[in-house]
Amino acid sequence: MNSQIWQDQLQVCQADILERGGSLGGGVKRVLRNMAFVQPRFESEATPRRRYVCLLRAIAQVLMVKACDSRLEAAVRKRAKEALTAMEKRSDAVMAGMAGDYGEACVEFLRVFDVDDHDVARTCPELTGFLKFLDGMFLQGRVFDDVQYGDDAAPNVGSRKTLTRIAFEEVQDEYTVSYGNQTRKLWGCGGGVAFGQECR
Repeated sequence: MNSQIWQDQLQVCQADILERGGSLGGGVKRVLRNMAFVQPRFESEATPRRRYVCLLRAIAQVLMVKACDSRLEAAVRKRAKEALTAMEKRSDAVMAGMAGDYGEACVEFLRVFDVDDHDVARTCPELTGFLKFLDGMFLQGRVFDDVQYGDDAAPNVGSRKTLTRIAFEEVQDEYTVSYGNQTRKLWGCGGGVAFGQECR
């Protein structure tokens, strides 16, 4: 967010993935350009996570470029390598998706009260509906479904694919990032039991 150079490189990596017939997370078909967010706003907790999950492959590509670029300072290359290594664990990407889903649901719930004339008599049923929604999503596992089924507690998230599902799909296939003569393989190995063991 604070470096125009890094933003430009992230856009180039997105465009490169799309031009080679690859895909960005969640079916994103265009280069995402606006990576800034305003911290005091509710969305600052959820929106960056959606962008992160949708751009996992492009972010990995940028980090690979930074890690292998001998023109950069050693400290920058080291941080890039560490960040790339941190991305290797599939469960961490899925956890980022789950945190984003939780944040988006909470933002939608808070917006119910962010009005001039909220009816206080509706607070109890709204809270009950929200807790039921959280139970279904996170305790019953609907967060891994293809789509997120909203209800009155989270009315605006009904038709979007969950971030958890996007992240899960992104890390199922092995992804190779390369720069110069360096390559690195991320994720892969399918789902099921192996993924469950990794999450423990």
